[in-house]
Amino acid sequence: MLKRIAIIFLAIIASPFGIKCQPKDRPAIVPYCLQSDLDIYALPPTNSLPVPSGHLLVFEIHHIGKSVCQIDSPVVQPFPKLSDQDEIDSLALDQNGGFRNAIFDQLQLAPGDWVHVLMAWTSLRFANWRCLEYSGVNLLVTHGSHGMTQVSPISVEVRNLQLQFCGGVFLSDYQKGHYSLDTEVLDKWLDEGPSLTELPRSIPTQTTSLKDLQSSPLYQVSSDINRILLGIYFSLDLKFSSRANNLCDFRSLRKRESNGTTVISFQNCPESINALQQPQPESLEPIQTRVDLRALGMLPLHSGPVAYDLVTNLGTPVAPSLAEAHIDLVAHDPTPPAQATIINPLPECTEFQLHFTSSPPVIAAAKKYMRVYEATNTSAVACSLAGSPRLNLDLNLRTPCPNCTNDLFGIRPNGRIDLMPRDSAHFLLGSEIHSGKWDFRRVCTPIPSITIVVAPNNRWLNLPYASCGGDTLDVSTWREGKFDNDPMNLQWAKTHLPSADPTTPIPQDCNKPELLSRGRPIMIPKGKDLAFGLSLAKHDFTVGEKITLHIWVDNTGDTPAGVMTCMGLDHFKANGFNIYDAYGHRLLRRNEAKIQEGCKTNPTHSRFWGGWSCTRNFPITIPAHSCVNGDDYDFTTLLTDSYDLPPGEYTVRSRKDEWHDPVDVCKPQDELPFHPEPGKELTFSVIQP
Repeated sequence: MLKRIAIIFLAIIASPFGIKCQPKDRPAIVPYCLQSDLDIYALPPTNSLPVPSGHLLVFEIHHIGKSVCQIDSPVVQPFPKLSDQDEIDSLALDQNGGFRNAIFDQLQLAPGDWVHVLMAWTSLRFANWRCLEYSGVNLLVTHGSHGMTQVSPISVEVRNLQLQFCGGVFLSDYQKGHYSLDTEVLDKWLDEGPSLTELPRSIPTQTTSLKDLQSSPLYQVSSDINRILLGIYFSLDLKFSSRANNLCDFRSLRKRESNGTTVISFQNCPESINALQQPQPESLEPIQTRVDLRALGMLPLHSGPVAYDLVTNLGTPVAPSLAEAHIDLVAHDPTPPAQATIINPLPECTEFQLHFTSSPPVIAAAKKYMRVYEATNTSAVACSLAGSPRLNLDLNLRTPCPNCTNDLFGIRPNGRIDLMPRDSAHFLLGSEIHSGKWDFRRVCTPIPSITIVVAPNNRWLNLPYASCGGDTLDVSTWREGKFDNDPMNLQWAKTHLPSADPTTPIPQDCNKPELLSRGRPIMIPKGKDLAFGLSLAKHDFTVGEKITLHIWVDNTGDTPAGVMTCMGLDHFKANGFNIYDAYGHRLLRRNEAKIQEGCKTNPTHSRFWGGWSCTRNFPITIPAHSCVNGDDYDFTTLLTDSYDLPPGEYTVRSRKDEWHDPVDVCKPQDELPFHPEPGKELTFSVIQP
């Protein structure tokens, strides 16, 4: 579906000192919304009574982003796909009150805006009308081709809809605000819909809007823990009155993950009046049941916050009263964090180099238990330990969460620790019970010991544990040195400051709010009057998030200066700085890592470097006594385009030998680990939720 393309004309004006680009009648460009910008809901479908032949499904969309963005006209794709024509486009009302296809429309949303979409159909067969059946639908709000603009599709998956329609499906365009009984489009469909697919008048109305959906003490959802491990069994506890379940545990279950991915699953409950006239228990004793998220295919697939919403009908089909129950959880990846590619990595320690010891438990309370395990390099050769240790519990009863937030120990950086002869490192392992008491579903399963494998192809080593698995099990990353009796990092944090802006002086010309909105820079002299700078607008990122480094140029001279785009800015972005991990190892850029990998099969691979070449090189004028940065290509670089950055803490440090020959990464280097000075370096963290 091809969308209109806005064409922007730029007037290019030459100057003695460079090229200046000025927009001419340039319209404001509104970006397309991202999946994480939108919160999409679907109210349980309403069906006509006493014969459930007419159906209405209401979607409500909330813009939760921080800036204006736009979406396409809504499109519904039923599944499983039966043909290439299985796509339902939205209809809008034209100025004359008739219908038109809204396929080429876009809608701008401001932060906080709500819109809703109506989908109506009939499952009643008439004459020669053809009936089609689908198990669910995808509602797309960005879709199709947008010329040169790359648009990420946004959709919500609706499962178990059991969609059977005869004669067509009507999909409205966006209506502003929440759904209400005053919505005019549905009446218009029924009165003047296209004659070939006109719906009978049995289409019901939805009596509840999302803004009217309330929680109720008769319907509650809970969990013993607020943490889920990806791919591991998990369920939710439901509690409701015997009169409130209305023959169903829930009418709809919605899962929304940290990146905005949303899946809504309906449960098809008996809706006929006769079904609800069956005798109901008089007792109001609460009923407890479990919602098996794995069986329903509703386990989270992405790390980070995940929300579940359940909706039920506390009333009857003829007098519905919808109530919701909501719970917020956090999903963690049970896979130990990856390691950044560094220069001069030491080989991994092996079982023959390490001697393990375990002291008595550090914590041995009723609901908390934690042990510390120390490893000492008893060989004459240096080696390294990285990330969280590879553990296996007896009978595989529990999967430990690697370096996840918990109440037993504080998180320390993921990274590679160099272990010299006689040096030590340690890790912590602990379990917690979060509920008030044990019940028939939760039994204390003893874990007498754990096994650890130090390096691939090593044998498993047994270490004592001697406690229950608990509700949660946590393992730290490897930590430097022997155990310091500081599991919560109270003393450690005093000498390891969190990532923040540097405290070095800001040049006078650069000390302006509009420039400092991109972070406080560290400056690097580049000749008599020029200095380049580096800054970050923020210092904490999640795995997979783009990390933008801003470039500054400060001209302290009395005359304008030209800075070349390729030979100046691009070369600085490619060679003017290095990145170091939490333990001072220099990270390899992706192209360096590729060359290093090639060295394994061809030792001369790195000798062909070539020179620095430019295909786009012109001067940008920096006026006298002024400082410049920006958000465009020339004054930014994406660190995540050049580096693999797994969870950890990192330092950006300028290079003094920017124009020297590149390092031959195929040869051992003399570079020693670098330890940054707090406040003098640019630092940032990458966090695994």
